[in-house]
Amino acid sequence: MPALVNSASAAPSPRRSTCQLAGAKQLWFADLHDQTILSPRGIGFWEQIYQHRIPGSSILYQKHAHDYSELVNYSILPYFTINLTQLDDNRGADLPQNRLTIPLTDQVAQQKFYACFLRENQRRLTSLIQQLQDQWAKVD
Repeated sequence: MPALVNSASAAPSPRRSTCQLAGAKQLWFADLHDQTILSPRGIGFWEQIYQHRIPGSSILYQKHAHDYSELVNYSILPYFTINLTQLDDNRGADLPQNRLTIPLTDQVAQQKFYACFLRENQRRLTSLIQQLQDQWAKVD
C-alpha cells in the first residue's frame, strides 16, 4: 500500500517565519517550531506526532470541519493536510487557492496503511481496494 504523507500548507504572510515556510520546497517538523498551526481535531496518532515532534508550536485544533475550513480560508496560518484527502474529488473546493502544499520530509510523516479483512470478504472488497490503489496512484 502507498504511504500516507503529511504536509503543511503555508500562505505568504506578513509574519517572517510563515513567509519562510511558503518559500520552502520541503519541510521538517523542526521547521514548524514556534509556529501557530491549524489542524482538524480527532486525527488520531497525528496529534501525538505533532505534540512530540513540534512541542514549541501552538496547534489550534478544530473539532468541526466547517470551523476548520473557515479558519483556513480567512487566516494566514499554516495548516496540516495529508495526501489521502487528495482522493476526494471535492478536496480543496472550500480551501483558499493561494496556499502552497509543502511535504514534510520526516520519516514519521510518512505512514503506511494496510487493508486487513477476513479472507471470506476478499471478493467483496477487491474492487474497493483496487479503486483506492488506482486513486492513490494519481497523487503519488
